Amino acid sequence: MSDLTWDEIIEQIDQLVISAVDAEESDLSTVIGVHDDLMEIVAVLAETDYSFLSKIGQKGAEIAMRIVLQESDDVEYDLDTVIETCSTLQCMVREIIDEEDPLSVPLPEGLGLELEDLEDEEDHEDDDEAPEESLVESLEEPKDHDSERAELEEGETASENNESKVLFSIPEQEINPDHLVAFLSDMNDLFDTAESAILALENAPDNKEKLQDLLSVFHTIKGNAGILQMHDMVKVAHIAETLLEKISILTPEAANLLFGAIDCFKEMDLSLKSYLDNRRFTVITNPGMLVEEFEGYLTELQNTPDMIPPKAKPSFFPDEPRVKTERMIDPNQLEGIAKTQPINKISQTGEETINMPFSAIQDQSEYQKSQDKEIAESVDLQAITKIKTSDLDDLIDTVGELIISYSMVENDLNISQIKNIATQKKIASCTKLVKQLQKVALRARMTPIQPIFQRMNRLGRNLAKKLDKEVVIRTFGEDTELDRTVVEAIHEPFMHLMRNAVDHGIEQKNVRAKSGKPGVANVFLRAYHSAGNIIVEIADDGGGIQIPKIQEKALTLGLVKNVRDPNIDWADFIFHSGFSTKENLSEISGRGMGLNIVKQKIQSLEGEISIDSEQGKGCKFTITLPLTLAMLDGIIIRIKHNNYILNSKDIKEFIQLSPEAISSLIDGAEVVVHKGKSIPVIYTEEVIDSPSLSRDFKQKIGVIIDKDDKPYCLVIDEVKQQQQVVIKSLDKSFSQLIGISGTTILSDGSIAYILDLQNITERYLEMQSIERTMS
Repeated sequence: MSDLTWDEIIEQIDQLVISAVDAEESDLSTVIGVHDDLMEIVAVLAETDYSFLSKIGQKGAEIAMRIVLQESDDVEYDLDTVIETCSTLQCMVREIIDEEDPLSVPLPEGLGLELEDLEDEEDHEDDDEAPEESLVESLEEPKDHDSERAELEEGETASENNESKVLFSIPEQEINPDHLVAFLSDMNDLFDTAESAILALENAPDNKEKLQDLLSVFHTIKGNAGILQMHDMVKVAHIAETLLEKISILTPEAANLLFGAIDCFKEMDLSLKSYLDNRRFTVITNPGMLVEEFEGYLTELQNTPDMIPPKAKPSFFPDEPRVKTERMIDPNQLEGIAKTQPINKISQTGEETINMPFSAIQDQSEYQKSQDKEIAESVDLQAITKIKTSDLDDLIDTVGELIISYSMVENDLNISQIKNIATQKKIASCTKLVKQLQKVALRARMTPIQPIFQRMNRLGRNLAKKLDKEVVIRTFGEDTELDRTVVEAIHEPFMHLMRNAVDHGIEQKNVRAKSGKPGVANVFLRAYHSAGNIIVEIADDGGGIQIPKIQEKALTLGLVKNVRDPNIDWADFIFHSGFSTKENLSEISGRGMGLNIVKQKIQSLEGEISIDSEQGKGCKFTITLPLTLAMLDGIIIRIKHNNYILNSKDIKEFIQLSPEAISSLIDGAEVVVHKGKSIPVIYTEEVIDSPSLSRDFKQKIGVIIDKDDKPYCLVIDEVKQQQQVVIKSLDKSFSQLIGISGTTILSDGSIAYILDLQNITERYLEMQSIERTMS
């Protein structure tokens, strides 16, 4: 029995519930905190008379870890399940305090547990005379590190027990924080390289070069882990090496094992990060069980000779470094006298004589020459130096401030009035250097989209396996670069789109067969640059969007009254919150929230998303994003007494407004007729500020924009000038400002607000809806 009273336990759980509710899916550190706190509660509950409660907490902690490892198919759903788990434990403990039955409290659906399972466990708890050491006990009483290391040196892992999860740790007296930071940085790169190689091998299983790359990665992981005395990681990496040395092609079973090893390594890394942050290790997947799975598969390989790779090219001295051979005389002159003559080789241990045919010497010589040529023709590797992300951000911010300051100096100086030619040249040179520095800073922010594509490839693979579908993920343009901030932000929307493609888009095998399609489906990821933006396409060759189902659902929800309206874009309804045509709810999808989140996130990045679908043929989502969020080419405009910035790419044209050009509709909305089209008029100052007492069109200008494929006319007072501006993000306390996405400092030192046109148009439509309701 725990030393804590139930009142003390409920206090801990109350705090846990508060932490869980405050956790954000975008801030993994908060989820890690909930996981760690939940595991502490699990340890306490395991020592009570109601130890089955620890099983509930354990399942919740596993789901939290799934979120942290970015392996969750539905982050929002899983986070809700974690919160519900904490609340369920809270309710159950209160039932115990009130001397009621805790099993009367229903369990969260996402846990995958039934009350019957817990009742059976409660009935049989007292029947176990000699239970095995549980996970909770291993957490409460971790083994002595010295004895643990001794066991490992004898060939046993510290985690060779029947538990699926174990506490991970390494000898604390040997931990150097600086070494850990460097280790974690290197590991992330190695994990990415390994996953990329495995995914490539799934498409080309006999690619010897990729197999060798994979073997090298696991060898490097083993070496790095050995330095930090991480014996469990060494064991797993070593058995993975053994597997890769035994096979000539990568089978699906081998790929699953290798992915499992990488996932285990990632959990170990998270545990090390937890130690760095709060001096606590966390639980991980049992490495011992993983090693047993590898050994089982290796045993199977013994009866499969064709899986064993062919012998490598002959080498004289395989355990020694290769020595470059040089031609002294023509080898053909020796052939007649050196067929089987002994060759003396001096080694470090003395002299030995070996017999070798001359033809073998020729083979070795030619082989080494080809290797030398290969190395000589290889591309020179650029030196890469790792720097802290925070340092890079500071550098880029400083360059931004320099650009602002320099533009202010330029504005104060009337350069054309400077008579001294030498001074003019110096100013021109300085201007050139500042612009060059700006380009370098922006380039430093750029990063390839490849990591996102790699994660999506892995996610698609796992989903297809879970749904019993055969899907090949094909990627194009992985080297396409975009702003690092954008890359970090688009992971979640891309995850939803990939899940949507595999779950909703791709049909089951029997359905594809009836349609005359191949059993193996395709999902395409493509990225490329276009007109100063990055375009990302996610397409599938599935069934496409079922318009009749969307119409039926829209009518049921009361979103439309007439399905025959030709102006309705039916495909756009899938972006509505809570809109889903899927009949059965699952842990993968069915709530209708995913694509709504996608659209909101893309729009928050000043991007756009569109759909192109053909029923029975497939569906394509096209995302347009700015290359960088650090700067933009803007047009400075004036509304009342304030300056604002419009993104140049959002502007179609400017028009001069007059009272005669404005027409009022029956519902009170106003439109301007331009080029034969009626365009809604948005009084910008009324949307972002307050209603104007008068609408004088004598000096007003209209800005024609296009949002969600619909034209709008913004009413402004003046167009001032074009200028490239450095974007300054708003503080969280200003996040509720309507129509404003950021600020900048102009060359005259004044502040200008960057207009959020998406927010302005949405606010305008809301205001029109309210006016129609009131009238």
